[in-house]
Amino acid sequence: VAFGVAFGVAVGVAVGVAVGVAGGVAWLISYFLGLFRIYFWLPQVVWMLGLNLLAARAEKFLNFLPPNFDEITNLPLPFFDSFLVEAYAQNPAATREKVEYFSGYTRRQTEVNRAIVGITAQQVRNSKEFRELLDFRDNLAWIGDPPRAIINILPELRDISHDLSAATEASTPYRRLELLKTPIKKLQHLQANLKNQPSHIATQFAPGLANWSAILRDTQTQWTEEAKRTGEIPLVYLAGSGLDPDNSQGRFKGREDIFKEIEAIALSDTPPALLLYGERRTGKTSTLKYLPDRVNTDLIPLRVNAQRFAETTTLYGIARSFHEQIVEAAHTACRLTLPQLDLEDLKLDPLPALRRWFDAIGQQLRSKTLLLCIDEFERFDDFVVSTQSHAPLHFLRNTMQRSDNWCVLFSGSHTPDELAPYWSDYLIETQAIRLSYLKEDEARDLIVNPTADFPQDVYRADAIDAIVKLTHGQPFLVQLLCGELIALLNNIRLGRGQYNGKANPDAVVTPQLVKAAIPLAIDRGQTYFREFWTLTLGLPERQVLTEILNGVEMPANRPIRKKLFHKEIIQMTGDGFKFRVPLIEMYCRSAIEE
Repeated sequence: VAFGVAFGVAVGVAVGVAVGVAGGVAWLISYFLGLFRIYFWLPQVVWMLGLNLLAARAEKFLNFLPPNFDEITNLPLPFFDSFLVEAYAQNPAATREKVEYFSGYTRRQTEVNRAIVGITAQQVRNSKEFRELLDFRDNLAWIGDPPRAIINILPELRDISHDLSAATEASTPYRRLELLKTPIKKLQHLQANLKNQPSHIATQFAPGLANWSAILRDTQTQWTEEAKRTGEIPLVYLAGSGLDPDNSQGRFKGREDIFKEIEAIALSDTPPALLLYGERRTGKTSTLKYLPDRVNTDLIPLRVNAQRFAETTTLYGIARSFHEQIVEAAHTACRLTLPQLDLEDLKLDPLPALRRWFDAIGQQLRSKTLLLCIDEFERFDDFVVSTQSHAPLHFLRNTMQRSDNWCVLFSGSHTPDELAPYWSDYLIETQAIRLSYLKEDEARDLIVNPTADFPQDVYRADAIDAIVKLTHGQPFLVQLLCGELIALLNNIRLGRGQYNGKANPDAVVTPQLVKAAIPLAIDRGQTYFREFWTLTLGLPERQVLTEILNGVEMPANRPIRKKLFHKEIIQMTGDGFKFRVPLIEMYCRSAIEE
Protein backbone atom coordinates (compact mmCIF):
# COMPACT_ATOMS: atom_id res chain seq x y z
CA VAL A 1 0.00 0.00 0.00
CA ALA A 2 2.76 2.40 1.01
CA PHE A 3 4.74 1.60 -2.12
CA GLY A 4 1.69 2.02 -4.29
CA VAL A 5 0.83 5.36 -2.74
CA ALA A 6 4.40 6.64 -3.09
CA PHE A 7 4.70 5.45 -6.67
CA GLY A 8 1.37 6.99 -7.61
CA VAL A 9 2.27 10.34 -6.05
CA ALA A 10 5.71 10.39 -7.73
CA VAL A 11 4.30 9.54 -11.15
CA GLY A 12 1.54 12.10 -10.76
CA VAL A 13 3.97 14.87 -9.79
CA ALA A 14 6.37 13.98 -12.61
CA VAL A 15 3.64 13.92 -15.20
CA GLY A 16 2.21 17.17 -13.86
CA VAL A 17 5.59 18.91 -13.99
CA ALA A 18 6.34 17.58 -17.45
CA VAL A 19 2.99 18.62 -18.78
CA GLY A 20 3.30 22.04 -17.10
CA VAL A 21 6.79 22.70 -18.46
CA ALA A 22 5.89 21.47 -21.90
CA GLY A 23 2.74 23.55 -21.88
CA GLY A 24 4.68 26.61 -20.72
CA VAL A 25 7.30 26.21 -23.39
CA ALA A 26 4.64 25.59 -25.99
CA TRP A 27 2.75 28.72 -24.85
CA LEU A 28 5.95 30.79 -24.90
CA ILE A 29 6.82 29.62 -28.40
CA SER A 30 3.29 30.27 -29.56
CA TYR A 31 3.39 33.75 -27.99
CA PHE A 32 6.55 34.75 -29.83
CA LEU A 33 5.30 33.20 -33.07
CA GLY A 34 2.16 35.26 -32.70
CA LEU A 35 3.96 38.40 -31.60
CA PHE A 36 6.30 38.40 -34.58
CA ARG A 37 3.81 36.72 -36.91
CA ILE A 38 6.42 34.17 -37.96
CA TYR A 39 3.84 32.02 -39.67
CA PHE A 40 3.01 34.95 -41.97
CA TRP A 41 6.58 36.19 -42.36
CA LEU A 42 8.15 32.93 -43.60
CA PRO A 43 5.87 32.71 -46.67
CA GLN A 44 6.50 36.43 -47.29
CA VAL A 45 10.26 35.83 -47.33
CA VAL A 46 9.79 33.10 -49.94
CA TRP A 47 7.42 35.35 -51.89
CA MET A 48 9.91 38.29 -51.74
CA LEU A 49 12.71 36.06 -53.01
CA GLY A 50 10.53 35.15 -55.96
CA LEU A 51 9.64 38.78 -56.70
CA ASN A 52 13.31 39.71 -56.67
CA LEU A 53 13.81 37.44 -59.67
CA LEU A 54 11.38 39.73 -61.50
CA ALA A 55 13.15 42.98 -60.50
CA ALA A 56 13.77 43.81 -64.15
CA ARG A 57 10.02 44.52 -64.31
CA ALA A 58 9.63 45.66 -60.72
CA GLU A 59 7.09 48.39 -61.52
CA LYS A 60 4.63 45.69 -62.71
CA PHE A 61 4.70 43.92 -59.36
CA LEU A 62 4.50 46.81 -56.87
CA ASN A 63 0.99 45.72 -55.88
CA PHE A 64 2.24 42.22 -55.10
CA LEU A 65 4.69 43.26 -52.39
CA PRO A 66 3.85 41.57 -49.06
CA PRO A 67 3.11 44.79 -47.08
CA ASN A 68 0.16 45.40 -49.43
CA PHE A 69 -1.55 42.43 -47.74
CA ASP A 70 0.02 42.46 -44.29
CA GLU A 71 0.56 45.85 -42.67
CA ILE A 72 1.49 44.47 -39.25
CA THR A 73 4.46 42.11 -39.69
CA ASN A 74 7.69 44.05 -39.18
CA LEU A 75 10.41 41.43 -39.56
CA PRO A 76 12.83 42.32 -42.37
CA LEU A 77 12.07 41.21 -45.91
CA PRO A 78 15.05 40.46 -48.14
CA PHE A 79 15.47 42.73 -51.19
CA PHE A 80 12.44 44.84 -50.24
CA ASP A 81 14.29 48.18 -50.32
CA SER A 82 16.33 47.35 -53.43
CA PHE A 83 13.09 46.26 -55.19
CA LEU A 84 11.61 49.71 -54.51
CA VAL A 85 14.74 51.38 -55.86
CA GLU A 86 14.50 49.37 -59.09
CA ALA A 87 10.79 50.11 -59.39
CA TYR A 88 11.40 53.87 -58.95
CA ALA A 89 13.83 53.86 -61.86
CA GLN A 90 11.10 52.33 -64.03
CA ASN A 91 8.01 54.18 -62.75
CA PRO A 92 8.71 57.02 -60.29
CA ALA A 93 5.08 58.08 -59.81
CA ALA A 94 3.73 54.62 -58.96
CA THR A 95 6.70 53.81 -56.72
CA ARG A 96 6.38 57.10 -54.90
CA GLU A 97 2.76 56.26 -54.02
CA LYS A 98 3.81 52.89 -52.64
CA VAL A 99 6.72 54.35 -50.67
CA GLU A 100 4.41 56.90 -49.06
CA TYR A 101 1.85 54.19 -48.28
CA PHE A 102 4.41 51.77 -46.81
CA SER A 103 5.95 54.57 -44.76
CA GLY A 104 2.66 55.80 -43.30
CA TYR A 105 0.51 52.68 -42.92
CA THR A 106 2.84 49.72 -42.40
CA ARG A 107 5.70 48.84 -40.11
CA ARG A 108 8.30 49.05 -42.88
CA GLN A 109 9.75 52.49 -42.05
CA THR A 110 13.33 51.23 -41.64
CA GLU A 111 13.31 49.50 -45.02
CA VAL A 112 11.49 52.42 -46.64
CA ASN A 113 14.18 54.80 -45.34
CA ARG A 114 16.86 52.58 -46.87
CA ALA A 115 14.91 52.65 -50.12
CA ILE A 116 14.75 56.47 -50.03
CA VAL A 117 18.51 56.60 -49.52
CA GLY A 118 18.96 54.25 -52.48
CA ILE A 119 16.53 56.26 -54.64
CA THR A 120 18.36 59.50 -53.82
CA ALA A 121 21.75 57.98 -54.65
CA GLN A 122 20.30 56.55 -57.86
CA GLN A 123 18.96 59.97 -58.89
CA VAL A 124 22.36 61.55 -58.22
CA ARG A 125 24.09 58.91 -60.36
CA ASN A 126 21.52 59.20 -63.16
CA SER A 127 21.79 63.00 -63.41
CA LYS A 128 24.27 63.11 -66.26
CA GLU A 129 23.20 66.32 -67.99
CA PHE A 130 22.98 69.88 -66.69
CA ARG A 131 19.22 69.92 -67.22
CA GLU A 132 18.86 66.87 -64.99
CA LEU A 133 20.73 68.70 -62.21
CA LEU A 134 18.18 71.52 -62.49
CA ASP A 135 15.30 69.04 -62.20
CA PHE A 136 16.78 67.16 -59.23
CA ARG A 137 15.14 69.34 -56.56
CA ASP A 138 11.65 69.03 -58.07
CA ASN A 139 12.03 65.32 -58.77
CA LEU A 140 12.69 64.54 -55.10
CA ALA A 141 10.50 67.25 -53.58
CA TRP A 142 8.14 64.49 -52.38
CA ILE A 143 10.73 63.40 -49.82
CA GLY A 144 9.88 65.50 -46.77
CA ASP A 145 12.26 65.11 -43.86
CA PRO A 146 15.09 62.98 -45.25
CA PRO A 147 16.22 59.81 -43.44
CA ARG A 148 18.92 60.34 -40.84
CA ALA A 149 21.50 58.65 -43.09
CA ILE A 150 21.27 61.48 -45.66
CA ILE A 151 20.11 64.35 -43.48
CA ASN A 152 23.31 66.25 -44.37
CA ILE A 153 23.29 65.23 -48.03
CA LEU A 154 19.83 65.57 -49.58
CA PRO A 155 19.15 69.16 -48.37
CA GLU A 156 22.53 70.26 -49.76
CA LEU A 157 21.78 68.61 -53.10
CA ARG A 158 18.42 70.38 -53.23
CA ASP A 159 20.12 73.71 -52.50
CA ILE A 160 22.66 73.10 -55.26
CA SER A 161 19.87 72.32 -57.72
CA HIS A 162 18.01 75.48 -56.67
CA ASP A 163 21.16 77.62 -56.99
CA LEU A 164 21.77 76.26 -60.48
CA SER A 165 18.24 77.22 -61.51
CA ALA A 166 18.83 80.73 -60.18
CA ALA A 167 22.09 80.94 -62.13
CA THR A 168 20.43 79.99 -65.43
CA GLU A 169 17.90 82.82 -64.98
CA ALA A 170 20.57 85.52 -64.53
CA SER A 171 20.30 88.48 -66.86
CA THR A 172 23.86 88.32 -68.27
CA PRO A 173 26.43 85.60 -68.98
CA TYR A 174 28.90 86.94 -66.41
CA ARG A 175 26.20 87.17 -63.80
CA ARG A 176 25.44 83.52 -64.49
CA LEU A 177 29.10 82.72 -63.93
CA GLU A 178 29.12 84.59 -60.61
CA LEU A 179 26.03 82.73 -59.41
CA LEU A 180 27.51 79.42 -60.56
CA LYS A 181 30.34 79.78 -58.05
CA THR A 182 27.98 79.22 -55.10
CA PRO A 183 26.71 75.73 -56.11
CA ILE A 184 30.25 74.72 -57.13
CA LYS A 185 31.52 75.65 -53.68
CA LYS A 186 28.65 73.82 -51.98
CA LEU A 187 29.31 70.70 -54.04
CA GLN A 188 33.00 70.76 -53.15
CA HIS A 189 32.09 71.07 -49.47
CA LEU A 190 29.66 68.15 -49.78
CA GLN A 191 32.28 65.97 -51.46
CA ALA A 192 34.84 66.82 -48.78
CA ASN A 193 32.36 65.86 -46.04
CA LEU A 194 31.61 62.46 -47.57
CA LYS A 195 34.63 61.05 -45.74
CA ASN A 196 32.74 61.68 -42.48
CA GLN A 197 29.80 59.56 -43.62
CA PRO A 198 29.47 55.78 -43.12
CA SER A 199 31.30 53.85 -45.80
CA HIS A 200 28.14 52.48 -47.45
CA ILE A 201 26.73 56.02 -47.81
CA ALA A 202 30.00 57.40 -49.19
CA THR A 203 30.20 54.52 -51.67
CA GLN A 204 26.68 55.16 -52.94
CA PHE A 205 27.08 58.92 -53.43
CA ALA A 206 30.74 59.49 -54.35
CA PRO A 207 30.49 58.48 -58.07
CA GLY A 208 27.38 60.61 -58.63
CA LEU A 209 28.85 63.67 -56.93
CA ALA A 210 32.02 63.32 -58.99
CA ASN A 211 29.85 63.34 -62.11
CA TRP A 212 28.01 66.45 -60.90
CA SER A 213 31.35 68.15 -60.37
CA ALA A 214 32.42 67.35 -63.92
CA ILE A 215 29.12 68.70 -65.29
CA LEU A 216 29.53 71.98 -63.39
CA ARG A 217 33.13 72.38 -64.58
CA ASP A 218 32.01 71.87 -68.18
CA THR A 219 29.16 74.34 -67.69
CA GLN A 220 31.54 76.90 -66.20
CA THR A 221 33.85 76.57 -69.22
CA GLN A 222 30.93 76.84 -71.65
CA TRP A 223 29.45 79.91 -69.95
CA THR A 224 32.87 81.56 -69.80
CA GLU A 225 33.25 81.22 -73.56
CA GLU A 226 29.74 82.57 -74.11
CA ALA A 227 30.47 85.56 -71.89
CA LYS A 228 33.68 86.36 -73.76
CA ARG A 229 31.86 86.30 -77.10
CA THR A 230 29.34 88.90 -75.92
CA GLY A 231 32.02 91.44 -75.03
CA GLU A 232 30.55 91.79 -71.54
CA ILE A 233 32.88 92.73 -68.66
CA PRO A 234 32.58 90.63 -65.47
CA LEU A 235 31.13 92.40 -62.44
CA VAL A 236 33.89 91.46 -60.01
CA TYR A 237 34.13 94.53 -57.78
CA LEU A 238 32.93 93.86 -54.22
CA ALA A 239 31.77 96.88 -52.23
CA GLY A 240 30.63 95.40 -48.97
CA SER A 241 31.84 92.94 -46.36
CA GLY A 242 35.48 92.13 -45.70
CA LEU A 243 37.38 90.22 -48.35
CA ASP A 244 38.11 86.58 -47.61
CA PRO A 245 41.34 84.92 -48.85
CA ASP A 246 39.37 81.85 -49.96
CA ASN A 247 37.20 83.66 -52.50
CA SER A 248 38.46 87.21 -53.06
CA GLN A 249 40.51 86.21 -56.15
CA GLY A 250 43.19 88.85 -55.76
CA ARG A 251 40.89 91.77 -54.93
CA PHE A 252 42.83 92.57 -51.76
CA LYS A 253 45.53 95.11 -52.58
CA GLY A 254 48.42 96.63 -50.66
CA ARG A 255 48.75 96.91 -46.86
CA GLU A 256 52.20 95.33 -46.92
CA ASP A 257 53.52 98.08 -44.64
CA ILE A 258 50.75 97.28 -42.12
CA PHE A 259 51.58 93.57 -42.15
CA LYS A 260 55.27 94.27 -41.62
CA GLU A 261 54.61 96.69 -38.76
CA ILE A 262 52.28 94.27 -36.94
CA GLU A 263 54.77 91.44 -37.37
CA ALA A 264 57.72 93.50 -36.13
CA ILE A 265 55.92 94.71 -33.01
CA ALA A 266 54.28 91.40 -32.12
CA LEU A 267 57.55 89.47 -32.45
CA SER A 268 59.57 91.95 -30.39
CA ASP A 269 60.93 90.89 -26.98
CA THR A 270 58.25 92.66 -24.94
CA PRO A 271 55.42 93.47 -27.35
CA PRO A 272 52.78 95.99 -26.27
CA ALA A 273 49.12 95.63 -27.09
CA LEU A 274 48.32 96.87 -30.60
CA LEU A 275 45.49 99.08 -31.78
CA LEU A 276 44.67 98.90 -35.48
CA TYR A 277 42.32 101.77 -36.25
CA GLY A 278 40.90 103.46 -39.30
CA GLU A 279 37.66 104.86 -40.64
CA ARG A 280 34.77 102.55 -41.49
CA ARG A 281 35.10 100.49 -44.68
CA THR A 282 38.84 101.05 -45.02
CA GLY A 283 39.59 97.31 -44.91
CA LYS A 284 40.40 96.52 -41.25
CA THR A 285 38.53 93.21 -41.25
CA SER A 286 40.01 92.22 -44.61
CA THR A 287 43.49 93.02 -43.30
CA LEU A 288 42.97 90.76 -40.27
CA LYS A 289 41.66 87.95 -42.47
CA TYR A 290 44.75 88.15 -44.68
CA LEU A 291 47.18 88.55 -41.79
CA PRO A 292 47.94 84.79 -41.30
CA ASP A 293 49.10 84.53 -44.93
CA ARG A 294 51.27 87.67 -44.82
CA VAL A 295 53.36 87.29 -41.65
CA ASN A 296 56.18 85.07 -40.44
CA THR A 297 55.12 81.58 -39.34
CA ASP A 298 56.45 82.40 -35.87
CA LEU A 299 53.38 84.62 -35.48
CA ILE A 300 49.94 82.98 -35.28
CA PRO A 301 47.06 85.49 -35.65
CA LEU A 302 43.74 84.31 -34.18
CA ARG A 303 40.86 86.58 -35.19
CA VAL A 304 37.83 87.00 -32.90
CA ASN A 305 34.85 89.06 -34.06
CA ALA A 306 33.52 91.01 -31.07
CA GLN A 307 30.22 91.61 -32.89
CA ARG A 308 29.25 88.08 -31.87
CA PHE A 309 29.42 89.12 -28.22
CA ALA A 310 26.27 91.18 -28.76
CA GLU A 311 24.39 87.88 -28.79
CA THR A 312 25.06 87.23 -25.08
CA THR A 313 24.85 88.96 -21.71
CA THR A 314 26.68 86.32 -19.66
CA LEU A 315 30.34 85.65 -18.98
CA TYR A 316 29.81 82.05 -20.07
CA GLY A 317 28.49 83.29 -23.42
CA ILE A 318 31.53 85.55 -23.87
CA ALA A 319 33.95 82.77 -22.91
CA ARG A 320 32.19 80.23 -25.13
CA SER A 321 32.32 82.64 -28.08
CA PHE A 322 36.04 83.23 -27.51
CA HIS A 323 36.63 79.47 -27.47
CA GLU A 324 34.60 78.72 -30.61
CA GLN A 325 36.09 81.55 -32.67
CA ILE A 326 39.67 80.83 -31.65
CA VAL A 327 39.28 77.13 -32.50
CA GLU A 328 37.77 78.08 -35.87
CA ALA A 329 40.50 80.63 -36.61
CA ALA A 330 43.28 78.21 -35.67
CA HIS A 331 41.85 75.55 -37.97
CA THR A 332 40.91 77.65 -41.01
CA ALA A 333 43.78 80.14 -41.01
CA CYS A 334 46.64 78.07 -39.61
CA ARG A 335 45.50 74.41 -39.81
CA LEU A 336 46.11 73.99 -36.08
CA THR A 337 44.36 71.70 -33.62
CA LEU A 338 44.26 73.29 -30.18
CA PRO A 339 44.04 71.59 -26.76
CA GLN A 340 40.59 70.55 -25.56
CA LEU A 341 38.64 72.86 -23.26
CA ASP A 342 36.51 71.35 -20.49
CA LEU A 343 33.10 72.88 -21.27
CA GLU A 344 31.71 71.87 -17.88
CA ASP A 345 34.57 73.75 -16.23
CA LEU A 346 33.77 76.68 -18.51
CA LYS A 347 30.17 76.72 -17.29
CA LEU A 348 31.20 76.68 -13.63
CA ASP A 349 33.82 79.45 -13.82
CA PRO A 350 34.00 80.88 -17.37
CA LEU A 351 36.92 83.31 -17.49
CA PRO A 352 39.34 81.41 -15.19
CA ALA A 353 38.62 78.27 -17.25
CA LEU A 354 39.30 80.25 -20.42
CA ARG A 355 42.53 81.56 -18.87
CA ARG A 356 43.71 78.00 -18.15
CA TRP A 357 42.89 77.06 -21.75
CA PHE A 358 44.92 80.03 -23.00
CA ASP A 359 47.82 78.84 -20.84
CA ALA A 360 47.52 75.34 -22.32
CA ILE A 361 47.61 76.76 -25.85
CA GLY A 362 50.64 78.83 -24.93
CA GLN A 363 52.41 75.73 -23.62
CA GLN A 364 51.56 73.70 -26.73
CA LEU A 365 52.83 76.49 -29.02
CA ARG A 366 55.52 77.89 -26.74
CA SER A 367 57.88 78.50 -29.67
CA LYS A 368 55.28 80.74 -31.36
CA THR A 369 53.74 84.13 -30.60
CA LEU A 370 49.95 84.04 -30.48
CA LEU A 371 48.28 87.26 -31.64
CA LEU A 372 44.71 87.53 -30.38
CA CYS A 373 43.02 89.91 -32.84
CA ILE A 374 39.82 91.44 -31.43
CA ASP A 375 37.92 92.82 -34.44
CA GLU A 376 35.26 95.51 -33.77
CA PHE A 377 36.50 95.70 -30.18
CA GLU A 378 34.12 98.59 -29.38
CA ARG A 379 31.33 96.01 -29.20
CA PHE A 380 32.50 95.23 -25.67
CA ASP A 381 30.71 98.46 -24.73
CA ASP A 382 27.35 96.76 -25.33
CA PHE A 383 28.24 94.04 -22.82
CA VAL A 384 29.53 96.53 -20.25
CA VAL A 385 26.40 98.68 -20.53
CA SER A 386 23.98 95.74 -20.27
CA THR A 387 25.77 93.92 -17.42
CA GLN A 388 27.78 96.67 -15.67
CA SER A 389 30.68 94.18 -15.69
CA HIS A 390 34.21 94.85 -16.91
CA ALA A 391 35.28 91.24 -16.38
CA PRO A 392 36.01 90.46 -20.07
CA LEU A 393 38.21 93.57 -20.28
CA HIS A 394 40.05 92.52 -17.10
CA PHE A 395 40.61 89.15 -18.76
CA LEU A 396 42.14 90.76 -21.86
CA ARG A 397 44.36 93.01 -19.75
CA ASN A 398 45.60 89.98 -17.81
CA THR A 399 46.28 88.23 -21.13
CA MET A 400 48.44 91.18 -22.18
CA GLN A 401 50.31 91.28 -18.85
CA ARG A 402 50.64 87.64 -17.76
CA SER A 403 51.17 85.55 -20.87
CA ASP A 404 54.67 84.98 -22.18
CA ASN A 405 53.69 84.30 -25.78
CA TRP A 406 50.25 85.91 -26.10
CA CYS A 407 49.84 89.37 -27.63
CA VAL A 408 46.56 91.27 -28.12
CA LEU A 409 45.55 93.41 -31.11
CA PHE A 410 42.42 95.57 -30.91
CA SER A 411 40.87 96.60 -34.23
CA GLY A 412 38.21 99.27 -34.59
CA SER A 413 37.19 102.69 -35.83
CA HIS A 414 37.99 104.63 -32.66
CA THR A 415 41.11 105.87 -30.94
CA PRO A 416 41.32 105.69 -27.12
CA ASP A 417 40.38 109.36 -26.69
CA GLU A 418 37.07 108.70 -28.50
CA LEU A 419 36.04 105.82 -26.23
CA ALA A 420 34.35 105.64 -22.85
CA PRO A 421 36.70 106.67 -20.00
CA TYR A 422 37.08 103.15 -18.60
CA TRP A 423 38.90 102.07 -21.78
CA SER A 424 41.94 104.09 -20.73
CA ASP A 425 42.77 101.43 -18.12
CA TYR A 426 42.80 98.67 -20.72
CA LEU A 427 44.40 100.44 -23.68
CA ILE A 428 47.18 102.13 -21.71
CA GLU A 429 50.53 101.95 -23.51
CA THR A 430 48.82 100.51 -26.55
CA GLN A 431 50.76 101.07 -29.78
CA ALA A 432 48.46 102.45 -32.45
CA ILE A 433 48.67 101.57 -36.15
CA ARG A 434 46.56 103.61 -38.56
CA LEU A 435 44.93 101.90 -41.52
CA SER A 436 44.60 104.71 -44.03
CA TYR A 437 43.52 104.93 -47.66
CA LEU A 438 45.18 102.86 -50.34
CA LYS A 439 48.29 104.32 -51.87
CA GLU A 440 47.83 105.62 -55.38
CA ASP A 441 49.55 102.68 -57.08
CA GLU A 442 47.51 100.25 -54.95
CA ALA A 443 44.25 102.00 -55.89
CA ARG A 444 45.20 101.88 -59.57
CA ASP A 445 45.98 98.18 -59.27
CA LEU A 446 42.56 97.56 -57.70
CA ILE A 447 40.86 99.44 -60.54
CA VAL A 448 42.69 97.76 -63.41
CA ASN A 449 43.37 94.29 -61.96
CA PRO A 450 40.58 93.43 -59.50
CA THR A 451 40.99 89.75 -60.42
CA ALA A 452 43.67 87.82 -62.27
CA ASP A 453 41.46 87.21 -65.34
CA PHE A 454 39.94 90.70 -65.57
CA PRO A 455 40.12 92.02 -69.17
CA GLN A 456 42.72 94.65 -69.93
CA ASP A 457 42.11 97.94 -71.75
CA VAL A 458 38.74 98.46 -70.05
CA TYR A 459 39.67 101.91 -68.72
CA ARG A 460 41.18 104.89 -70.46
CA ALA A 461 44.12 106.37 -68.57
CA ASP A 462 42.31 109.64 -67.85
CA ALA A 463 39.32 107.67 -66.50
CA ILE A 464 41.62 105.89 -64.03
CA ASP A 465 42.97 109.28 -62.94
CA ALA A 466 39.41 110.50 -62.36
CA ILE A 467 38.49 107.44 -60.25
CA VAL A 468 41.61 107.78 -58.09
CA LYS A 469 40.91 111.47 -57.55
CA LEU A 470 37.22 110.98 -56.70
CA THR A 471 37.86 108.16 -54.19
CA HIS A 472 41.28 109.22 -52.84
CA GLY A 473 42.07 105.48 -52.66
CA GLN A 474 39.25 104.68 -50.21
CA PRO A 475 38.93 100.94 -51.01
CA PHE A 476 35.17 100.67 -50.49
CA LEU A 477 34.50 103.66 -52.71
CA VAL A 478 36.88 102.41 -55.40
CA GLN A 479 34.96 99.13 -55.56
CA LEU A 480 31.60 100.93 -55.40
CA LEU A 481 32.35 103.36 -58.22
CA CYS A 482 34.03 100.77 -60.45
CA GLY A 483 31.08 98.41 -60.00
CA GLU A 484 28.70 101.06 -61.29
CA LEU A 485 31.07 101.91 -64.14
CA ILE A 486 31.24 98.30 -65.35
CA ALA A 487 27.44 98.01 -65.19
CA LEU A 488 27.13 101.13 -67.37
CA LEU A 489 29.86 99.93 -69.73
CA ASN A 490 28.10 96.60 -70.21
CA ASN A 491 24.89 98.41 -71.14
CA ILE A 492 26.82 100.27 -73.84
CA ARG A 493 28.67 97.19 -75.11
CA LEU A 494 25.56 95.01 -75.20
CA GLY A 495 23.06 97.67 -76.29
CA ARG A 496 20.88 97.56 -73.17
CA GLY A 497 18.90 100.18 -71.31
CA GLN A 498 19.05 103.62 -72.93
CA TYR A 499 21.47 102.13 -75.50
CA ASN A 500 18.95 99.51 -76.62
CA GLY A 501 19.78 98.37 -80.13
CA LYS A 502 22.97 100.47 -80.28
CA ALA A 503 25.54 97.98 -79.06
CA ASN A 504 29.16 99.12 -79.04
CA PRO A 505 31.32 96.09 -78.09
CA ASP A 506 34.53 98.16 -78.21
CA ALA A 507 33.45 100.81 -75.70
CA VAL A 508 35.72 101.60 -72.75
CA VAL A 509 35.42 103.63 -69.53
CA THR A 510 35.95 107.34 -70.19
CA PRO A 511 35.91 110.38 -67.87
CA GLN A 512 32.43 111.15 -69.17
CA LEU A 513 31.24 107.70 -68.09
CA VAL A 514 32.87 108.21 -64.69
CA LYS A 515 30.89 111.43 -64.29
CA ALA A 516 27.68 109.59 -65.22
CA ALA A 517 28.38 106.87 -62.65
CA ILE A 518 28.84 109.25 -59.68
CA PRO A 519 25.13 109.70 -58.77
CA LEU A 520 24.55 105.97 -59.23
CA ALA A 521 27.43 105.13 -56.89
CA ILE A 522 26.26 107.61 -54.24
CA ASP A 523 22.75 106.17 -54.43
CA ARG A 524 24.04 102.56 -54.23
CA GLY A 525 26.27 103.46 -51.28
CA GLN A 526 23.57 105.26 -49.28
CA THR A 527 24.12 103.07 -46.23
CA TYR A 528 27.83 103.90 -46.08
CA PHE A 529 27.33 107.64 -46.66
CA ARG A 530 24.50 107.96 -44.12
CA GLU A 531 26.56 106.05 -41.57
CA PHE A 532 29.45 108.44 -42.17
CA TRP A 533 27.28 111.56 -41.80
CA THR A 534 25.23 110.46 -38.78
CA LEU A 535 27.49 108.06 -36.85
CA THR A 536 31.10 108.87 -37.70
CA LEU A 537 30.41 112.58 -37.35
CA GLY A 538 28.87 114.30 -34.35
CA LEU A 539 26.94 117.54 -34.55
CA PRO A 540 30.05 119.72 -34.01
CA GLU A 541 31.91 117.92 -36.80
CA ARG A 542 28.95 118.31 -39.17
CA GLN A 543 28.79 122.03 -38.38
CA VAL A 544 32.50 122.50 -39.16
CA LEU A 545 32.20 120.57 -42.43
CA THR A 546 29.22 122.72 -43.37
CA GLU A 547 31.31 125.83 -42.75
CA ILE A 548 34.13 124.43 -44.89
CA LEU A 549 31.70 123.70 -47.73
CA ASN A 550 30.32 127.23 -47.43
CA GLY A 551 33.81 128.75 -47.46
CA VAL A 552 33.63 130.18 -43.94
CA GLU A 553 37.04 131.27 -42.61
CA MET A 554 38.10 130.12 -39.14
CA PRO A 555 41.35 129.50 -37.19
CA ALA A 556 43.35 126.50 -38.39
CA ASN A 557 43.96 125.34 -34.82
CA ARG A 558 40.28 124.96 -33.98
CA PRO A 559 39.97 121.63 -32.06
CA ILE A 560 37.20 120.16 -34.22
CA ARG A 561 39.19 120.88 -37.37
CA LYS A 562 42.21 119.20 -35.83
CA LYS A 563 40.08 116.15 -35.08
CA LEU A 564 38.71 116.01 -38.63
CA PHE A 565 42.23 116.43 -39.98
CA HIS A 566 43.52 113.62 -37.73
CA LYS A 567 40.69 111.35 -38.90
CA GLU A 568 41.72 112.07 -42.52
CA ILE A 569 38.35 113.53 -43.42
CA ILE A 570 39.80 116.92 -44.39
CA GLN A 571 43.23 118.08 -45.53
CA MET A 572 45.11 121.37 -45.63
CA THR A 573 45.80 122.80 -49.08
CA GLY A 574 47.01 126.13 -50.37
CA ASP A 575 43.38 127.23 -50.57
CA GLY A 576 42.55 126.17 -47.02
CA PHE A 577 40.83 123.08 -45.70
CA LYS A 578 39.20 120.68 -48.16
CA PHE A 579 37.65 117.21 -48.11
CA ARG A 580 40.13 114.42 -48.78
CA VAL A 581 37.54 112.33 -50.65
CA PRO A 582 35.53 114.25 -53.28
CA LEU A 583 32.79 111.57 -53.38
CA ILE A 584 32.19 112.10 -49.67
CA GLU A 585 32.15 115.86 -50.21
CA MET A 586 29.48 115.46 -52.90
CA TYR A 587 27.31 113.44 -50.55
CA CYS A 588 27.79 115.91 -47.68
CA ARG A 589 26.71 118.80 -49.92
CA SER A 590 23.51 116.97 -50.81
CA ALA A 591 22.92 116.03 -47.15
CA ILE A 592 23.26 119.69 -46.09
CA GLU A 593 20.91 120.84 -48.84
CA GLU A 594 18.30 118.33 -47.68
